[in-house]
Amino acid sequence: METSTRFRDAIEQASRGAFPEQGPRVELDQGLRLIRALYHDKDTFHLFAVTEKGAESIYRPEIREKMAQSRTGRMYRLARTGWTSPGFRFLDRLDAHILSFITKWNDDEKFQVAMSVGVFEPGQPKDAQFCVGLSALAIDIDPKDFDRLVPGAQVPEQVIPEVLCRLDVHGLAPHAIVHSGRGLHVYLLLERHVLRTNDDRAKAKEVWWRLGHLLGGLDRHDLSSMMRVPGTINWKGGRPKPVRFIEEFTDLSRSRYNFKSVAAALEGLPPMPRLQGRRGVARATARGGQPGDARWEEPPPLTSEDQRMLDVALVLEKPLTDLRSATRAMNTKDRSKADFAYACALLEVGLPESVIAHELHAGRKATEHEDPDWYVEHTFQCAVDRVWPAGSRRETAPWSVSPSSKDALYTPVSSPLLSSCGTLAASTASKVKIVLARAGDGKTRSLVEYLARSRWMAGDRTALVGLFVRELLRHEYAINTLFPYGFSYMGDGEMVVESADNLPRTHQELFALLPAEVKRYWSFENLRERVLDPSAFYVNCRHPRALDERLQYEEQPDGTWNLPSWVPSWASDAPELRLPTAVVKFRGRADLCLMGHSAEVLARPMPPCASTCSMTACRSNSLTSDSERGAKTFWPEIAIPLLSHRAYSTQALFKPEANDYKQVVFDELPSFVYRCPKLSVRPIGGRKGRTLWHVEPLDTVESVFTVLKENLGVIERAKVSEADLNRLPSILEQLARVRTNLVMLANKRRRFVKEGRAVSFERMADTRPPFLSKADFEALLRLSRLKVPDATEVDVDVDREVRHLTDALETMRDFCGDEAQMNVYLEHGFKKEGEGTLWMYRPTDGWDDVLLDAHGREREVIVLDATAGLDPRYHLRGQCLLEQMPGGFFPNTSVVLTKSMSKTKLARMKESEIVEAIVQNIAPYHDRIGAEGRGGLLIVLPMEVEKKLMPYIQAHISAGDLPERTVLAHFGALRGRNDFDDFDAVYFTNPYRYAEAYYVGLGLLLHGFLDFPRQWESKNAWEDFAAIRARSVVSDLYQDAMRIGIRRDPTRRAFIFVPSQEAAYVVRLMRLFRGASFVMPEGSARESLVRE
Repeated sequence: METSTRFRDAIEQASRGAFPEQGPRVELDQGLRLIRALYHDKDTFHLFAVTEKGAESIYRPEIREKMAQSRTGRMYRLARTGWTSPGFRFLDRLDAHILSFITKWNDDEKFQVAMSVGVFEPGQPKDAQFCVGLSALAIDIDPKDFDRLVPGAQVPEQVIPEVLCRLDVHGLAPHAIVHSGRGLHVYLLLERHVLRTNDDRAKAKEVWWRLGHLLGGLDRHDLSSMMRVPGTINWKGGRPKPVRFIEEFTDLSRSRYNFKSVAAALEGLPPMPRLQGRRGVARATARGGQPGDARWEEPPPLTSEDQRMLDVALVLEKPLTDLRSATRAMNTKDRSKADFAYACALLEVGLPESVIAHELHAGRKATEHEDPDWYVEHTFQCAVDRVWPAGSRRETAPWSVSPSSKDALYTPVSSPLLSSCGTLAASTASKVKIVLARAGDGKTRSLVEYLARSRWMAGDRTALVGLFVRELLRHEYAINTLFPYGFSYMGDGEMVVESADNLPRTHQELFALLPAEVKRYWSFENLRERVLDPSAFYVNCRHPRALDERLQYEEQPDGTWNLPSWVPSWASDAPELRLPTAVVKFRGRADLCLMGHSAEVLARPMPPCASTCSMTACRSNSLTSDSERGAKTFWPEIAIPLLSHRAYSTQALFKPEANDYKQVVFDELPSFVYRCPKLSVRPIGGRKGRTLWHVEPLDTVESVFTVLKENLGVIERAKVSEADLNRLPSILEQLARVRTNLVMLANKRRRFVKEGRAVSFERMADTRPPFLSKADFEALLRLSRLKVPDATEVDVDVDREVRHLTDALETMRDFCGDEAQMNVYLEHGFKKEGEGTLWMYRPTDGWDDVLLDAHGREREVIVLDATAGLDPRYHLRGQCLLEQMPGGFFPNTSVVLTKSMSKTKLARMKESEIVEAIVQNIAPYHDRIGAEGRGGLLIVLPMEVEKKLMPYIQAHISAGDLPERTVLAHFGALRGRNDFDDFDAVYFTNPYRYAEAYYVGLGLLLHGFLDFPRQWESKNAWEDFAAIRARSVVSDLYQDAMRIGIRRDPTRRAFIFVPSQEAAYVVRLMRLFRGASFVMPEGSARESLVRE
């Protein structure tokens, strides 16, 4: 009785700890302690999540839908755990991985999370035949088993004394007893028992069964057994209960048992009954035999949406039909191979997991397999590993994905001024959070609204990094001026009052608001010609200190002025009260310069912004004086610094300490997370039979630093050390040797092509020594700050060369380092006439510039990216391997698939032919675009043809063939823009594709260089990485298409014209634009595409 009471008290204490007043919580430390007791370094185990039985009502509609589609009525998710990298400590990364997985699936989604007890072969499924070791025996005692132990027992504490007594009779004692929420788990820890043969596995299973028989729990005695993780929550039946240790000796204060001693202790118990195995038993065919003879069941029908996507893929991608037939044919020799090939092809096309699993279940191999569910899951995972490898950092723990900016934000509070009014969001598992916002939710607006309402001042800095300075200026204005309500607040009753930003929209409005000192330099005509964004220019005219409402003193009824009401009186002298909350910084630019300087003047090494400009409100003004500080000088001290992707990347290279933020928010994924810099070697003529070569960027670097070296006597040396100056000659000599080797390589290939011993346009993977060591390259970066005074007479235009130096050094950095060899790939385009170029590419994973601070430490990072689930660059860190689309439903959108068109085909067409094709494709929808004086047509096209098409477009607008509001915009200038949010149609002349080298480099990083040719081969013999290209292209198509009105209102009428009928594009567009009508050109298989 005393023992029973002791355990009842332990259970009650665990329950109270797990269910505080704010609700149930997960305690990961308990699970981690047990895992450390079960596994060694380099072990592989399994962790999975599954929906609870009888708890359908607690799950989101999306999960309930997947449960309904599942043959078992449950939804599963697997975690990849266990690693075998040589020299890598197993537990170094285990905590973050487990924490992320359990927090997401058990705490957030309310799934059961369980782990295997055994250790398995790396890369193999959770099957007893792949179990290679045991460090414990675990028994699951369910409530239905209680009566078998103690007649009439109904709760765990009533049977625990009997469990201990039965073990004690055999000289055993448990190392852990876990209350599973309703039953008990009992663990006996073992010295590692290695299982080398099937006989070893059979013996282990026999001993495990005897232990289960002893304790009345016969549900878990197989080598593939899974047990709930201690510290999690049991959601069975929809009522949460804790899974907690009642008694624990995982610290090994109670020694482990030897497996042989346990086997000897249980020797006298009845043996395990021998059941006839399923393997080798004759089976009827699944469709024609007796139902009881087979475990296979007809898979449930696909949803209408999934079926439509599958039909489209089969119609547009003819090879899919042949692959599908092979999986279902009687005479297919290797059905597993056929299923694998079909699954890979379906993944490459972009079909969701539900469709692929359905197709595999319907194949003949699954119908005859003894465990079809396992077979389908195993085949699918193998296909994922083949098509979407995880890249150079496969070990990265899963990142959090959130549907809104507010959910992802973490608000640090460190300033004493904020201790009473700041708010802390609950910490989440991962330091990296992706905001995959659905259409209409406005991920950036939500972020700015959150920041505008925050009472942040000094302390931990959160940087907002965006694509365009003009957008960042508007964000700064909102954060500073809309405090404390944000964009909207509650007025009288339930009325919502929208805050107006009062920014000028036109050049006329801007000119009326300009301060007198700015009008001295800007006439209305100049504004209209040179200023691209009136709102951004106006914000740049107003000093951020004057705009920040947090800093405005409040007038009292007696006429006195007091501190802002939210600031405690004792903090009146706090330095934070002299700092604006948010400030953008940028290098001087002509369209925002308040003094009207030209781009040439502002591009000088010492522009007026840095020394003489009196316009201190300008965000590029770094003037410091006793009377007034330039706005840019506040940037290093403020709480919310804003800067562009380009500025962030430049700082990461030249001044990494400037990027030392506590938290960074990226509006769109920056391009530098994946870099593929290019070095070119080409002949430029010759003298006296010798060919002269141009090697870029080496020639630019050598030219600039040679000038600096030759002018050391007059140079300004304040920012560099003598040690770096002394190092410069040896660095230039090393670069000269590198240049010589590259020229010899190019000259040899050029000669081979001229002699007919090689063909044009070849490619090879290779390894090369770095051009410079890391220390030498960092010395070059420091030396790049050297300046030659304007009065110095030199033979070259130093200003022009220095402007190119930044780009050259950015290219060179990935070719330098301390590794012995670097992976590169080479291409050449030499022709028999001798013309052509050799290129060397260095594909690089640049995610560290985003994820780590200046000291190499992880930090909080938020990426606002609607296409994160599609963009293959996330694969470099093992994220988003399975495509995940942003939410949204577009019931009134029509996606019109026009004739396939590439940029190359477009370049061969005349301007008049391009415009005629646009007019012809638009014609059936002309009356519905821009109707009733609202809306318009956005035409997206390559930059090279934008100006050439304008006269033809204007002529057709005048003739009434195109909507009156028809605007041209080139690829690359749309991401992040909101100028067209009232348009109702977008037309793509061609899908935008990067240069082929972009996809080749990314493919090499993801698949590994070793799998590709190490000798020169024709480019046509190389894999074209079509699947990577398709995901990248569709990401850009979606981002550009969402510039129009459906961005804010997905239900409004819209037309999207896409020049492609490629299945990999169309299927993904169908997943992105759910609910939309898809229309094919006349004469094609349009019936299968039109929405019913």
